[in-house]
Amino acid sequence: MINKKLFFFFISLILLILVGNSKSEITVQNVSPINTPIKKYTKASDGFCSFTFFFLNTNDNGTNIGTDILQPALGQYPTLIIKISQNQTSSLFNVTLSGVQATPQYTLQLSTLTSSKIQLDLSCIALDISTINPVLTDGFGNTFSGYNKGGFLKLEGLDTSIFYDSSIAVSCSISCTSSKVPNTNILSLTIYGFSTTTNIDSLTISISNSSNKKDLVINYPFGQYYDNISAIIYPESPYNSNVQLNSLNSRILFTFTSNNTLDNRLFLIKYGSSDVGLFYFPISSNFNSSTYLGFILSTQLNSGFEIQFYGINGNTFKSDFTSSTYTITKYWSYGATFPTSFSLNKTVNLDNALLNTITFERTSNDQYPLYLRFYSLVTSQNYYSPYGFLYGNNSGHTYSISVPTTIYNNFSAPSYIQIVYNGPKYITYNYSATFNVDKTKVPIIKSLEFINIRDIIFIMRLKIESFYGVKDLNNYLVSGTLNDGTFEIIVNSISAPNQQIKIYDSAFLFCLYSVGSFVNINPVIFYTSDRYYENQNPVSANDISNLTFLFNDLDITNKTIYNTMYFNCSTGTKDTKFLLYLNGDNVIFSIATYSLYPYIASSFSSFWNDTISLYQIDFIIPANTQSSNKYPFNLIINNAIQLSNKVLSESSQLRVISNNVDLKGPIFKRVEKTTNGWILEIQDEINGFRDGYIVIRGSVDNSFYNFTINPSNAVSGDKYYGEYHILLNITDPCISQDYTITDVLLVDNLGTNSSFSLTSYSIPYYYALNPFINYLNDYTINVISVLCATQNKDLTPPELLSFSLSRKDNFDVGSLNRNITITMQVEDLESGIRSDQSPFIYLSDVFINQIVFHSTYVSGNFTNAIYSCTIEIPVGFGYPYGIYLSVYGLINNYGQYRGYSTELLRNNPLFDYVILTNQTYTIDQPIISSYQRLSTKDSQLWLYGRGFKDVTSIKIRYVEDGAIINGTPTSLYSSALLISLVKRSYQPFYVTLFSSTKNSNEFLITPYFYPIPNYEPTPTNSPTTSPTESPSNSPTTSPTTSPTTSPTEPPTITPIPTNPPQKCIGNPECGGSSQGYCSSKGCVCYSPYIGIDCLSKIIIVPPPITNNSNPNVEIPTNNNNNNNNNNNNNNNNNNNNNSNGNNNENSNVDEITFKSLISIVSLRELDFDGKPILNYTFEKWILSEIDEFKNQYFTNIISGSNKVTNISVTIEWFNQTKSIQFANQILIMNPSTLKYTIEMTSYNFKSQLNTLQLVMSASLESSKTNDICSSKQFGNTSNGDDSNYLKVQVDNHSVYGRFIKRALIDDSPKSIENVLLDSTFNPIESSYQSQSFIGIEIPNFKQSAKIDPDFSVLLSASTEDNNSICSKSNSSLSGTKIAGIVIGCTAFVAVVLITTIYIIKKKKQNSKFINNMNNKLKNFK
Repeated sequence: MINKKLFFFFISLILLILVGNSKSEITVQNVSPINTPIKKYTKASDGFCSFTFFFLNTNDNGTNIGTDILQPALGQYPTLIIKISQNQTSSLFNVTLSGVQATPQYTLQLSTLTSSKIQLDLSCIALDISTINPVLTDGFGNTFSGYNKGGFLKLEGLDTSIFYDSSIAVSCSISCTSSKVPNTNILSLTIYGFSTTTNIDSLTISISNSSNKKDLVINYPFGQYYDNISAIIYPESPYNSNVQLNSLNSRILFTFTSNNTLDNRLFLIKYGSSDVGLFYFPISSNFNSSTYLGFILSTQLNSGFEIQFYGINGNTFKSDFTSSTYTITKYWSYGATFPTSFSLNKTVNLDNALLNTITFERTSNDQYPLYLRFYSLVTSQNYYSPYGFLYGNNSGHTYSISVPTTIYNNFSAPSYIQIVYNGPKYITYNYSATFNVDKTKVPIIKSLEFINIRDIIFIMRLKIESFYGVKDLNNYLVSGTLNDGTFEIIVNSISAPNQQIKIYDSAFLFCLYSVGSFVNINPVIFYTSDRYYENQNPVSANDISNLTFLFNDLDITNKTIYNTMYFNCSTGTKDTKFLLYLNGDNVIFSIATYSLYPYIASSFSSFWNDTISLYQIDFIIPANTQSSNKYPFNLIINNAIQLSNKVLSESSQLRVISNNVDLKGPIFKRVEKTTNGWILEIQDEINGFRDGYIVIRGSVDNSFYNFTINPSNAVSGDKYYGEYHILLNITDPCISQDYTITDVLLVDNLGTNSSFSLTSYSIPYYYALNPFINYLNDYTINVISVLCATQNKDLTPPELLSFSLSRKDNFDVGSLNRNITITMQVEDLESGIRSDQSPFIYLSDVFINQIVFHSTYVSGNFTNAIYSCTIEIPVGFGYPYGIYLSVYGLINNYGQYRGYSTELLRNNPLFDYVILTNQTYTIDQPIISSYQRLSTKDSQLWLYGRGFKDVTSIKIRYVEDGAIINGTPTSLYSSALLISLVKRSYQPFYVTLFSSTKNSNEFLITPYFYPIPNYEPTPTNSPTTSPTESPSNSPTTSPTTSPTTSPTEPPTITPIPTNPPQKCIGNPECGGSSQGYCSSKGCVCYSPYIGIDCLSKIIIVPPPITNNSNPNVEIPTNNNNNNNNNNNNNNNNNNNNNSNGNNNENSNVDEITFKSLISIVSLRELDFDGKPILNYTFEKWILSEIDEFKNQYFTNIISGSNKVTNISVTIEWFNQTKSIQFANQILIMNPSTLKYTIEMTSYNFKSQLNTLQLVMSASLESSKTNDICSSKQFGNTSNGDDSNYLKVQVDNHSVYGRFIKRALIDDSPKSIENVLLDSTFNPIESSYQSQSFIGIEIPNFKQSAKIDPDFSVLLSASTEDNNSICSKSNSSLSGTKIAGIVIGCTAFVAVVLITTIYIIKKKKQNSKFINNMNNKLKNFK
């Protein structure tokens, strides 16, 4: 038997050991969000500082932390400590320290009950306002509201390393607001509240704190910049006394014009007795004036009022235009009454869902949309007719819908559904849910992570626990389940930091996190905007320097410009990303936003350019946007902070002019009603109409028409002014009713739109963009009345005979195949089925989400019709509670309609009504849903979707040539994937992803055009520091980390040569001041003069006749072209060219013909010594005519291993001056220039050291053979295009060829050489004909090569030098002069004989010209 004392001894010992081991060891750590300030300026309001931090107490041995607290040391400033969260081992405290007086150092000391301590050194600095120098960095520009003005105030002398958000108060002599630009000493300042009595002579801006104040007095930057304001009010007089507004969005509109610039506008427009300015914005501008558009927001006015326009006169506003008196007598309203109760309602339990059917009667015509309010939630989707219209017509009908809901009830009162009509009007249906929820089991975010994948695009990865299952995030689930899963959502760091995170579950419980909220304790997570750049070096706007542009002082009139920005950043690294937004101070909503249709947004990403050691952003300035000496842009730093161009120096401004600013959408210039529709003339004079749609609805039977329109289906005209016929196919029997245009959207070629909606609200900006602006005086312009001979005798609606689904059980909404086909049969034995209408099918989930599909007619007769609809269910839709169907919009010929709610479908055993989704939901199936905007210059592509984490390979299929390229992902996440593009394409291509067991959908990628940029330019306004210097803290070698967080790498650079300087020549030098000037590189000519001496002039000739056999082009000219080109060039040329005078004298009688021939001779493969080893000639070409000025020829050759190389030659004729880009070089095409673009696909070189040489020939022949000279020149151009030129001259005519020294080799700009081959070939050479051969050297390539020479015909001064070939006639008298001195009959015979011989000889020479050239070329093959 065990001794009791011994037993208790051991027990006591064990307890002692356990107690000893369980002794708490509490540690305290500061877990405050990054960038929580510890150094602050005193607050302007009271002169003190306050600080807020978060501290975590943790029991290191992992046992229960119990009731441990955190307490301040004695003598501390007032300290508020609140425990905000606790788990078993940790407690999180919020600590607020207030009333701290100014002191360079203050130590916050805290301790726990176990005497664990932590201290934090703080600084509270008194701000001396006298040391701050406020500077307005830019005159006040425009804000969205028009009459408000925005600018920036720089606080020079302020130490930005000290936190100062509430340390400086700003006030103005007029109303103003200010906000800090993060990480800078810059305040964004907006002034507003202008009235007709405002003194605008000067503005006082005051900065102050609790102890002192400093004023900045400036002159308003607006000035007197108008001559007169002219305005038009819509509707125009005499319709102003009876204004009737015909839609929710209709307003009284006005336009006014002034001669100001868009940068400095300030007008005040007021109406009635109100002294508040009206909203306005610019819509057009040219070099002489600007036009603005605005509106009166209110629709309730019913008494007379005037609209007054004020401009600036000195230091006051001056009334410059007053409208007629306007009276609104009618505005659009909802005429129908709405019931206050239901005629029938019913709730059915469907196991995992409730089906609530609501029915009521309506007795009047109304098409205003309804929406549902479920609990306290309002869906964002309105329910338009015919949804809910059960049977009848709009004069009286039954309305019935079935609303599926969850089984959960989280209210003590009954759950309810409200049908809302016209804002405050609604009726409520209460129903009893079957399962009461535990309201404490709200969703919990267990982890929150932000992953930067490119510029401002992040993956927000959340791990969520939810007892009832997360709602509406099905398609973002990447692992786990809706009850415990990980979700990935693609977010934008510009807008996301200001948004709440709100997670609902299936029981409508939710968790809500605002910016700055605490999220979780283990690990400690806060939801702050800093999380978007917590892993980056913080970059301040003050760190940006040397910002310049490749091109500046740009004219964007009717043309889009491709440009490049360069800048330095002292705190950046090669991986630091920036983003450029154009057009507008607000990057979230900008008036002048644009989208270069169809594939471009207004943001552009940066990359590090190793060659010049600067950051670089290639961007596009769209045609006809605003003119400005400070073209508005924002540079986004730290993924979220906006740096406006207004805070930058003058040298960093982008200067743009446009004589055709167009910021308004297309409008209806003429609207003419017919018996069955409308004739519409759509006008968009500058950008041109792109496309749009027009929706029409019947007033009695809810019939629906949607017309898609674009210039290709115009009856007449073009994109600038076209006529369109919108006609309804109304056949007997029919119902008499009105047809109303209820919705219109018209879009121009830059994405600017105008819109009209009868019943939908819009943001204020769109009120003014009304395509019916010219018809606001006509309340019924959008309505036609159709009268039918046969009266309505059928009161029975159509009947549904069958309604079936191709799939309905165990439907996996996460699979690749989510297609389902719905087929229905409809019958009406009395009046028959209306043949031009088809039913709508509605799919609903239990959260009042709904998608709508329009069925199509398959077959039928007068009384019967079969309709079908194939639908792709969105990923995750309806999981796991099912998808419920309803169908509405069955219409007969006498206006009776019919619909079937889910409950009615369910009650018929022959009809299908639900798609079951609760069995399987695949989350690892790769599905591509979208992609990063891709330009033709981009070499990497981001794809977005789901199920990407197991992808191992990629297939890219190119549409243009059928090529297939396989690859692997460069960077991989469940919801995003980066691929490198080996081949760039100007055409769409398809991408498919593969995992070990699955493949994705084949997704179409459509790149937008952007020329491949030159990564080695010298920026205009060269930076003050050497461009070879790297920013401080920038690595000297390329980053060694994986490119998963740095997807954009600079492309490989090939140096592009520049021509050496040349001596300016000519007599006078460079043709004189009217023809050119002398630069450091040689003569630079003014168009139309050309050449190294500017003494030649381009001849304007008709386009050459298309050669149907090959890409050889003949350009005929004659000496009469001299007259077409100002006769003798100009006086300078005549003074230096006596022979021109002789020729002109001779031309009064004899026409001299010149014929130029440009030919492609052969393609040769050269070895490393430049010796030809293979020669290919082109026997057969296929011609494809593109348009009247462009043709394309195709042929091919076969190299080693039967490799087929396709060769295309595009020949384009320019009839006017045009700027083009090739291989990242801007080239000017003069009128009457012939440009060759030669492209070839991959070629099988015999050696990697070998090259190709394309041989071209240029020749010129004159019909005159005596007293004439020919010559040839080959050399470097001097006008800055860094090209070679070839000039083949006969008499005073020349063929001038330009051969640029670069090509696109495997889609990258590469340097090439052009060589003269006359010593190798045997060119034609005589006094009246000349020929030369040029070899274009093409480097070894793998995929493609592209070259771009061009040719012109010139009028030049006739020359005779040592290199000329000349011929002299035996007589110094011309044939005409001889005829003039011979007399008598003998003389007459002599004249006839000489003339006959001359004509015969001339015709013989002309007929031999082409034959000689062709024979000569054949000898070279």
